[in-house]
This record gives sequence, structure tokens and C-alpha cells, in this order.
Amino acid sequence: MAKDTISKPASGRGSRGPMRSGAERIAALEAQLPAMRRRAEKQLLKAAWKAGLFDFAFTQPELRTLLEDALAQEPRALSRLHRRGKEIGRLRNRKRKRERADLARVKALLGGFMTAQFRHGPDLHAELAGDLRDHLAGHANPRMAASNIAFMAGILDDPRWEEGPADAIASGTGIAHEQQRRNRARRMILIGAWVLDRRGGAPDGVSGVIDRLIRDELANFLARERSAARNVALLEAALGPFRGRPARRDEDKHRCPDI
Repeated sequence: MAKDTISKPASGRGSRGPMRSGAERIAALEAQLPAMRRRAEKQLLKAAWKAGLFDFAFTQPELRTLLEDALAQEPRALSRLHRRGKEIGRLRNRKRKRERADLARVKALLGGFMTAQFRHGPDLHAELAGDLRDHLAGHANPRMAASNIAFMAGILDDPRWEEGPADAIASGTGIAHEQQRRNRARRMILIGAWVLDRRGGAPDGVSGVIDRLIRDELANFLARERSAARNVALLEAALGPFRGRPARRDEDKHRCPDI
């Protein structure tokens, strides 16, 4: 699976059987479209023959104008074929939004996890902070790269750095606490994107360190989070199975922010 691709885990729904995923619903509806098109085309051709349309010569633009004028004379109800296409479009948009939200949560969880590891192990932070800075500097937009590095300066320099309320007010607008929450979520997502980018590489470098942390520590970290089972399912869809499963919910100061 691609690093930044998240598949929604299958779930059940009582005695009605397993609920289909968004992709399965879209595929099922799309599979009906060819037959619906054939029926609509057959109906149109039959009506055209009966109306004597084929007794006359038309260029393609003329025929299109004829049909458009006929449709414009009186509003018509939308066909089942059109409604089905709209339904598929809505489902696709909903699926994309859910996937973006799931990916953002995966990144935020991994960011919270790595931040906790940094705080508990300053030596680990010293080993990896430079690579995190390099990742931020590699953004395709140099201005965005510089902005991200400046935004992350505190945590890049000090594993125990915390943004204070006075630092969280942006341009004198908004509520400091809310801005602070948003800033923290953004930092966690940036760190999580770095984790996703680096994992699965050479075992003797940064990737190896990150992979070992995921293997040995991630399940314990998730056990302290809210919605532990959902978070495990999301992360296993993104990373593949990792050692251990969270067994309980607990309160922890390193809880990932809601996003």
C-alpha cells in the first residue's frame, strides 16, 4: 500500500451483515451504469424511429440543436441514469473527504507518538531532529519550507518545548487557546508526515530507528489514547500490522489532539 493511502477498515452493523465500504458502494453503483445506459439508448432510438427522425438528414450540430431546443421547451424530471451518476459523484466526494480526514488523523497520531518519544528520550531527539528539519526543508515550495521550519523551530531545538498562550495568538485574532490547539495539531501533522515519508527505508538509518519505534512502542502509546481501537485500525491500514495491540484506555499528557 502507498505510504499516504488510507483504506477505511471494514466494520459490521448488527444482524444486517457487514456494511459495505465507500469503495464497494461506488463499485456496485458503477457496475449498474452500462445496463442503464443501454436501456436509455434503446429507448431513445426506438422513439426516434417512431417519430421519423431517421427519414431526414441532419448534421451532428443540427441534431444536437434540435434536441437541445426540445429539452428547453419544457422542464423535465431528471432520469435515473443522471441521478445515479450524481449519487456516485457524491459518494466519491464523501470518500475523498473521509480519506483526507483519516490521513490527517494518522499523521497527527504519529506526530503525537514521536513527540512523546522525543520528550522521554532527548538523545533520540538529538539523533532525529536534523532529519526532520531536512524533511521540512525538502518541500517543493521554498517559501513553504522556510515557513514550516520557522513554525517548527521550538520543537526542533528542544524536545520538551511547549507553545505558551502568548505565542499562540496569530496576528492579534482568534482565541489564544483555540489557536494553540490548531498550532499543535499542525505540528503533529507535519511530524507525522515525516514519519510516513521515512518509514520502511534502510534499516541502519533514520528509517530503521522509526520502524523500531513503531514496532516496539506504538501500541503502548495508542493504549493511552481515546478511541484506541479506531486509531489502531487506521494506523494498521496505513502502516500494516505492528507488534502488540492496545489493551486499555488511560489518560496521558501526550494524547493526540482532536483534528
